[in-house]
Amino acid sequence: MDKNIKKESATFLAVEEHAANLQISAPVFQAVMQAQNWAAGKKVEKTEFEKAVNAFLNAPIGG
Repeated sequence: MDKNIKKESATFLAVEEHAANLQISAPVFQAVMQAQNWAAGKKVEKTEFEKAVNAFLNAPIGG
């Protein structure tokens, strides 16, 4: 059972931890947080965080 707990804690990290690990700039991080309607400390999987960042970075300007 310890393996499941460690795996879950490794895959689900606070969004701030993902941003730090992936070296996401503060303005991009804040914009992603707002676009996703995420609160500080929200725990998500790395893939979900990366998808949100990529969606923001590849969105058309102005909308």
